[in-house]
Amino acid sequence: MSVKIGRNDPCWCGSGRKYKACHEAFDEKIARYASQGHIVPQRNIIKNAEQIAGIKESCKINIAVLDYIEKNIHEGMNTAEIDKNVNVIEIGPGIGALTEFLAENAAEVMAFEIDDRLVPILEDTLRDHDNVNVINEDVLKADLQTRVKEFKNPELPIKVVANLPYYITTPILMHLIESKIPFAEFVVMMQKEVGQRFLAQASAKEYNALSVIWQYKCDCKKVMDVSRHVFWPSPRVDSVVLQFTFHHKYHYANEAAFFWLVKSCFVQRRKTIYNNLENALKDKELALQMLEKAGIAPSKRAQQCQLEDFMRLFEANESSLIAAYQNQS
Repeated sequence: MSVKIGRNDPCWCGSGRKYKACHEAFDEKIARYASQGHIVPQRNIIKNAEQIAGIKESCKINIAVLDYIEKNIHEGMNTAEIDKNVNVIEIGPGIGALTEFLAENAAEVMAFEIDDRLVPILEDTLRDHDNVNVINEDVLKADLQTRVKEFKNPELPIKVVANLPYYITTPILMHLIESKIPFAEFVVMMQKEVGQRFLAQASAKEYNALSVIWQYKCDCKKVMDVSRHVFWPSPRVDSVVLQFTFHHKYHYANEAAFFWLVKSCFVQRRKTIYNNLENALKDKELALQMLEKAGIAPSKRAQQCQLEDFMRLFEANESSLIAAYQNQS
């Protein structure tokens, strides 16, 4: 169903301004893109919300989101502490609303945009900034170790800022940490339900393997909630902005084996940690011995175990668990 937009109607962003006044600059940008032959709707034929959202339909970006970002960007920037002593990787810059702010504050910005239709728009938006490198590539397929060497000063701390697609939030975040790059921090927006898993503590219903792995890697806190109503079409879920600060407190030589252990213990949440570990090892006696060595009751569920419990289990049986992981690979 089309929702008609009158230029004198109140803007959706909640600013209290009329639509025309709120988005005059956006209108001019659309007209300029159209005159240059880019495939975007011209201002005089933008008549409903579907056409506006069509600028990047796949990500449901709406002009109201741009205003929302602008009104909240200083809080996000203060949270991330972006300055000229920091390099930034941005994932999914869209039409560059956030990228401009990052370019003004950071030493250098590397922006990964998978949608090649948005590249000319980004180039136009960022034409006054010589410290932005727009990469038309799927970040999940990118060799990040090689890419970060392209920063003019690759020795500076690297922070990640992103509005992550809901359906691939976890794969992107895991791809980042598995790259072995010593990131300083992530500030990312994601589906609120997924965000709650990162924040969850032991015994909470949202607590899972993801919670444990990320506590091992970093400290996580909520920056702000983002209502579904700033998007059009509105998704069915709300979002949240989280800040991940990497603490580098722990470091196992074979982190992959530790992560495998944690994931294995959560495979069937209603079963005990012993049941899940036995299933992963294919050896009842060995599973029982490992738990006893770590001082963990076989009757406990993984959901009841703290990060320290999983670390103790791994450290008490490291060689055996690494061998089991390698046999599974």
